[in-house]
Amino acid sequence: MLKAQRKVYVPFRHAQFLLRPNAVSPSSPLDLIKLLKLSADTKTVKVGKTIHSHLIVTSQATENNIIEVNSLINFYAKVNQVSIAHNLFDRMPDRNVVSWSALMTGYLLNGFSLKVIRLLKDMISEGNVSPNEYIFAIAISSCCDRGRVEEGRQCHGLLLKTGFSFHNYVRNALVSMYSKCSIVQDAMGVWNEVPVNDIVAYNSILSRLVENGYLREGLEVLRSMVSESVKWDKNYGLGRWVAEFVLEMDPNDVGTYTLLSNIYAKEKRWDGVVKVRKLMRDKKIKKEPGVSWIEIGNVTHIFTSEDNKHPDYGQTYQKVKELLAMIKPLGYTPDIGAVLHDVEDEQKEYYLSYHSEKLAIAYGLLKLPSEASILVIKNLRICDDCHSAVRLISKPPWWLQDIEHVRSPTRAIMGHGNHALL
Repeated sequence: MLKAQRKVYVPFRHAQFLLRPNAVSPSSPLDLIKLLKLSADTKTVKVGKTIHSHLIVTSQATENNIIEVNSLINFYAKVNQVSIAHNLFDRMPDRNVVSWSALMTGYLLNGFSLKVIRLLKDMISEGNVSPNEYIFAIAISSCCDRGRVEEGRQCHGLLLKTGFSFHNYVRNALVSMYSKCSIVQDAMGVWNEVPVNDIVAYNSILSRLVENGYLREGLEVLRSMVSESVKWDKNYGLGRWVAEFVLEMDPNDVGTYTLLSNIYAKEKRWDGVVKVRKLMRDKKIKKEPGVSWIEIGNVTHIFTSEDNKHPDYGQTYQKVKELLAMIKPLGYTPDIGAVLHDVEDEQKEYYLSYHSEKLAIAYGLLKLPSEASILVIKNLRICDDCHSAVRLISKPPWWLQDIEHVRSPTRAIMGHGNHALL
C-alpha cells in the first residue's frame, strides 16, 4: 500500500518548487498536464492551483493554449470549483469538444443537471463544434430523474437523427436514464434497438433493471447474456439472485429453471446444475426440446439434436460431417464454450455438430434440387455456433461445378417461428 501511495504522489514533489526562483520547469508541457490531471483525480487542490499559477507565470495559461486551459477546466470542475472552470471556459476564443465535455462533466458531477442541458443547447446553437457521443452521454446522464424526462427524450430524438444512438456510451446512458425514471418500456426499447455482445452494455441494463425492481425484464436480459455467450464473470451472483427470486414468485417457470442451470454451468458449478435438474424432476417440469423441421415434397421432416430416429439419419450425419469439414477452412471454429455440460472438449464439439438445425439443413441439401432454396424452421432461438455455420454453408466457394458451368448456390434460410434469420 505504501509503495502505491508513493508512486501516485512522487510527481507532486516537483510541483512544490515550480514557483521558486530559478526553478527548473518540467521537460515537457505534457508533464504539467499530467500533473494537473493527477491533481484533479486525487482532488489535490493546493498542487493543482500551484500548477495553475506556474502556467500563468510562464504564459502557458493564455486563452489560446487550448490544451492547458482544457486541463484547468477539468481540474476545477472535478474539485468542486466549477464556477472557476466556467470562467476559464467563457474566456476561450476557440473551444473544442474537450472544452465542452470537461465543463459539462463538472456540472454533472456537482449536481447541476440543468446547466448541462443548457450547455448542450448552447453548443448546438453556436454550431462551431458538433456534439459527439461523449457529449450526448453526459447530457443524457443529467436527465436521470423524473423532472428531466422530457429533456432526455429530446436528446434521444436528436440522437436518432445524428446516428449516435448506436454508440455504447450513449445507449448505456439512455438505458440508465429510462430505468431510473421508471420508464422500463423505453429502456428495453433502446436495448432491443441495438443488441450487442458487450459486457458493459449487459451490466448496465441488468443493473439498472434490478436496482429499479424490474426483475422480469432483468430475467430476459440474463437469458440473452447466456444465449449470446457473453463473458460476464462479475455478474454471476447477480444473475443467480434474479433467477432465484423470480422462481420464488413463479416456481413453475421452466425458462427460469433452464436459465439458472445455464448460469451454474457457465460458472462450472456442476453441483448447482445437478440441484436445479433435480428440482425440475421433483416438480415434473420439463424443458422444451429444440426442434427443427423442413418440408420436402409436402412431407414435413422433424429433427431434434443428435437425432437417430429419422429413416435417413445415417446419410444426414455423413452430410453434416462433410459440411463442417468444408467450412472449417473458411473460418468456422466450433463454439465449445457454449456447450454447458461437464464433458471433454471433443464431446462438446460432437454435441454442437448434430444440433437439429444442422441436421435439417444437411437433409435438405441431400434431398432438394441444387437450385432450390432451403427453409428450416426452429421452435427455439438458433445458437451462435449454428448461426456461424449456416452463414458459411449458405455461400461457400465449393458450389462451383466446373470452370464453365457455375451452379447457383443453395441458400440455407434459418427460421425462428415465422421469422427468417438469414
